[in-house]
Amino acid sequence: MEIDDLGIKPDILSDEYELFKPMLDRSVVGLLPELLRGIRLADSMDDKIMDKILADKVEFLDLRKRLDELSYDNIVFIAADAVGASHLGDMGGLLADNMLSDGLVASTVFPSMTATVMTSLTYGKFPSKHGLLGYNIYNEHIDGIWNALSLKYLDGENEKLITDTLSMDQLVAGKPIIDDLLEVNFPVSFISSDYVKSPGLLDVINPSFEPSLYGEVEDGAKQIVHELNKPDKNRLIAFYYPYSDHYGHIYGPESEAYEKSIRGVEHIVHQLLEHPKVKDGSTAIVVTADHGQSQIDQDISRYMDWNRWQHHRDNGVTLSSSGRVLHAYSNGDEKGKDLLEKLADGRGLVIDNECAMELAGGNLEFKQRMGDYVMIMEDGYLHDVPEIVKFDEGDERLNGQHGSLTKQELFVPVGIFYK
Repeated sequence: MEIDDLGIKPDILSDEYELFKPMLDRSVVGLLPELLRGIRLADSMDDKIMDKILADKVEFLDLRKRLDELSYDNIVFIAADAVGASHLGDMGGLLADNMLSDGLVASTVFPSMTATVMTSLTYGKFPSKHGLLGYNIYNEHIDGIWNALSLKYLDGENEKLITDTLSMDQLVAGKPIIDDLLEVNFPVSFISSDYVKSPGLLDVINPSFEPSLYGEVEDGAKQIVHELNKPDKNRLIAFYYPYSDHYGHIYGPESEAYEKSIRGVEHIVHQLLEHPKVKDGSTAIVVTADHGQSQIDQDISRYMDWNRWQHHRDNGVTLSSSGRVLHAYSNGDEKGKDLLEKLADGRGLVIDNECAMELAGGNLEFKQRMGDYVMIMEDGYLHDVPEIVKFDEGDERLNGQHGSLTKQELFVPVGIFYK
C-alpha cells in the first residue's frame, strides 16, 4: 500500500533511497501515554494522578482526538512485533480495515528495531532521551558493544550479562510507565510469549514483576480474557505477540507464513470483541506494532565475515548493526564514513551522528552511543556484519529484516476497537 493510501504525509529523508523521516508528532511512543490520559479513573484514584505520571511523556494529538470520543475503564494494549502498515494494508482483513477507519497509521522510531521501539513504547520517550539507540549498540560504561535483546557483551573473550556489570539507569534513562502505575496501585498485567527469554529485553521494559507467559495463540487469548474477568474498575493489560516478527525474519514479509502469523492477532481480537467488558464499552482494545519489515533480496545483499570485521576494527572502525542500519564508531575520523559508503554500494544513505540523533528524537545526551556515522539501507538491501554477541545460535540468512526508514518498516498500524 502506498503512502497516500495510508493517510499520512511524512517528510522525505532521501528520494534516491526512498527513505522517510520518523513523524515525531505521530509516533507510537505516544500511544500508551495517550491511552492512559483518556482512561476513566475509579473514584478511589486521584483524578490528577495520570497528569503527574505522564507530564514528561510524548504526546500524540491525532490519537487523542480519536480517544476523546471514547469513555473506557480498561485498556487491552496488544503490541504485535513487525506488522508494517503497508504490508497490512495489502493483506486486508480486520486489522487493515480498522487501521483505515476507526484507527490510524503511526510512525515508529529510529532505528526501527524491537529493543529501541519497545523501550520507547514502555518509557514514553524517544530513543535519544532514554538512550537505548539500537540492537548491537555502544555503551560508554563498558566501552564496548552490547546486545540489547540478550543483554550480553564481551569482556575479553568471555560473554557477560551487562546487568551484572551495570545498573539499569546506565543502560536506559528513566523508568517504564508500568512502574509509575504500580506505585499508585493501578492494576497492570503483562502477558508475553514463552518464546521470549529472560534475561533479556523484557527485563528492561518490565523490570518490576514477572510477566505471565503463553505458548499457543489460543492460550494467549485465554490469558487476556482471564485478566479482563477480574473485578478491578481500572486495568491495563499489555500483551506482546512476537510471531509475526519471527516468521517475517525466516520467510520474509511477503510470505504466506508471515500473513498467517498476523491472522493470529486478528483471531485474538475477534475473541475479545465478544467479551462483556468490550461489548458494554468499558474496555478499549488497541493493536499496534513496533515496526514493519523489508523483504530481503539475497542476490544483492552482502554478509561480512568475522575476519573482515576484525580487519576494519584493527584499522580504527568498529562496526555494529541495528538490522538494516550500520553504526560506525571511528572516534570522529571520516574513515568510518568512507567505509560505510563503500559498504552501502549505492544502496544506502550515510549520515553523520548529529543527523542520526535528530532522527532518533533530537536529544544529544547519548550521542556517543549512536556511532560517528550511520548507514540506512534502501528497501531489499542488507549488508550484515557479525554480532559481537549473538542473540541466538542460528546462522540462517534472514529473508525479512528491519531497522531502516522505508515505508515498509517505519509506518505501523494503530487499531482502535471500541463499542
